[in-house]
Amino acid sequence: MVAAPVFWQNYLNRLNTHPLSTKGSTATFLFAVAFWISSWNGRSPEQVEKDDRQIQTASASGSSQLKTRLLQVLKFLVSVDKIGLVSYMFWGLITTPANHYWQQFLFFHGPSRMPVKLVLDHVTFRYAITTVFLAYLSGIKSSRAEYKAVEDENRGSSEETVEFENVYDSAIVREADKAAGAVSPNKSGTVKSESWTKITRRGGKPGENGNNNANNAKDLSPTVAIDNSPGQVRPVTAGASLGVISPEMLQSQSQKVKVDGKLVARLLGAYLKGFVQGPRNLGLELIKNLNKYWPLIQVVNFTVIPLPLRVLYQNVALVGWVVLMTAWMKKK
Repeated sequence: MVAAPVFWQNYLNRLNTHPLSTKGSTATFLFAVAFWISSWNGRSPEQVEKDDRQIQTASASGSSQLKTRLLQVLKFLVSVDKIGLVSYMFWGLITTPANHYWQQFLFFHGPSRMPVKLVLDHVTFRYAITTVFLAYLSGIKSSRAEYKAVEDENRGSSEETVEFENVYDSAIVREADKAAGAVSPNKSGTVKSESWTKITRRGGKPGENGNNNANNAKDLSPTVAIDNSPGQVRPVTAGASLGVISPEMLQSQSQKVKVDGKLVARLLGAYLKGFVQGPRNLGLELIKNLNKYWPLIQVVNFTVIPLPLRVLYQNVALVGWVVLMTAWMKKK
């Protein structure tokens, strides 16, 4: 009972001494809460059904439904989309100065009549900040989709390499051994290191003598420890020798997206396209929902809430707004 007033008093003191940083930190946290709630409400029907089945199973087995739900929420919070979370938090941080100075302007220089003040705030600030917020999120979504498309293109270009590794089995290794004049695996399943070196460094498809494919040599050689000492025997079976180079390893290497000017230009173009199209797709529906929610919120803001707490109050109201927006867009 004592800790809450002390905490609140400390918060008010920080608002007086460091208004922007204090409002920015609380806005960042509240936007994170808004993202978590909207993501939870935006779960797929399959995920909702799965979570409900877990609750029913817990109830049937005598376990606490509340405990099961809390574990589900905790797991969800940990596995939530990190880029989306950071995007929300960053928005809360960068819009704090605009919100702070706008409230200051309305308090000291704005119209004294409430209807005029409401219209001024709603038309000039609320429409603008909400539209830009939706455009900002739409741009991020579009650029992330573009980046995934680049990854898919990269994955497609790696299929030949992965397929080559898949068919490079023990029978073909023995064929390559014979073609290179190497010693075949003995009864213990070992091959001489000189033979193994030839196979790995030759690069090209087995049986193509003299094919020194530099790219293959570069890709394969570092992944295998080769003992070049004369007469040494390497305990690797012919069938399993290339098993150390799995398709997953080759695929993970080939799927890395190279960051260059071309990629940046593609992502920027996708972001700008999404930025423009996002609010346009919502259109009049967005304005209708703004008109239903914010005027009453702002009446309380201008008549009851003291000036230092107005940004905090609006950010709390924004949590409710994001939740309602998520429910509305889920129905579309």
